Amino acid sequence: MDASSPLRPNGRGEHETLDYGAIPTHLRQYKDNGNASHGPEKDLETRSLRARLQIPLLCYVRMMEPLALYTIFPYIAQMTKHNGNIPDTDVGFYSGVFESLFSAIQVVVLIFWGSMADRVGYKYMLVCSLCGMAGGPVLFGFSTSLWQMALFRCVTGIFSGSIIIIRSMLMHLCAPETQARTFGWYTFADSIAFFAGPLLGGALADPVSQYPAMFKGVSLFEHFPYALPGMVTGAVCASGAAVAVLFIDDSRKASKEELDAAYGEREDSQGHHRPSIGKLIKAPGVIGALCTLSHVRLLPSSMLAVSTTALYTPVRLGGMAFSSRQIATLNRGAGSLRGNLAAARISLPAPPGRHKRHLVPVRCNVHLALHRLRGSERASP
Repeated sequence: MDASSPLRPNGRGEHETLDYGAIPTHLRQYKDNGNASHGPEKDLETRSLRARLQIPLLCYVRMMEPLALYTIFPYIAQMTKHNGNIPDTDVGFYSGVFESLFSAIQVVVLIFWGSMADRVGYKYMLVCSLCGMAGGPVLFGFSTSLWQMALFRCVTGIFSGSIIIIRSMLMHLCAPETQARTFGWYTFADSIAFFAGPLLGGALADPVSQYPAMFKGVSLFEHFPYALPGMVTGAVCASGAAVAVLFIDDSRKASKEELDAAYGEREDSQGHHRPSIGKLIKAPGVIGALCTLSHVRLLPSSMLAVSTTALYTPVRLGGMAFSSRQIATLNRGAGSLRGNLAAARISLPAPPGRHKRHLVPVRCNVHLALHRLRGSERASP
């Protein structure tokens, strides 16, 4: 294993003994399973190379959930007006309801997705989540009434469990020395989706009006003017599901002892304390970290929702009367700035005396703190 491997801490000598305590859980099995011709270090190096490929693939799959969330923002007000035939003064309210239903349902189901991933396996539940998110936007695009829009938005939110599964998989794929940088790439992928989602939705909404030379006379898009962005979003999410099926390994499946410890018993067979979810939340600093994370995530989402509604609202009601394509163009600038800042955090060297993790966005440091807190609680007698 060369010195550039993410599993070897900086400064490790060529002939020093590997510290398998710093190796991800799913790689430790190779410590003792080698033979004379294929020793543990060679097997571990092979798995390390495969693990390196897993991280960019998981970052690509990570983009599916924010794409499904943000694609509708540029045209949701127009679609609400078209399907509901409601007054202009009520469009903002209904648009906000449809935008928030995804996240509201997601809050309810995330714990379920996490616990099922522990029991069944991360890869299986990840594929299920991605397949559901591939179908949700398509159904939403073919909605013809307000209740259908609400229903299919909730369906998409129900299958949005990939966000927590991918975070857990990344924690098992990277060593402690590379966690901050790995989650930096995770946030970079999220920023790319934040930029691409509204751009995709605004560019493809109502194609008959935007591109009459290509789509005029196509009855499908004349009857369902917002089906095209839903179909494209569904196709992209389906590609993420295909990547998960073909190339992503199931990094970990919890043992029965760990499941009993996490969701029932307090100690495993070795006497190690394993806290329940309730005790973890009550641990010192966790509530503050969760509030900080919620605040950080609330700001960009609320800004995007308010701005798109204000831009669509007619001038006589205090808005700008922009089209969905113009709204997407303005959102593209904000998304591009966010993506560039995320890339700068990853590429810029840390200041003297500072660790690279101090350049990682707040949300990543919160995730790392929570994972490490859970690990330290497990190790305590």
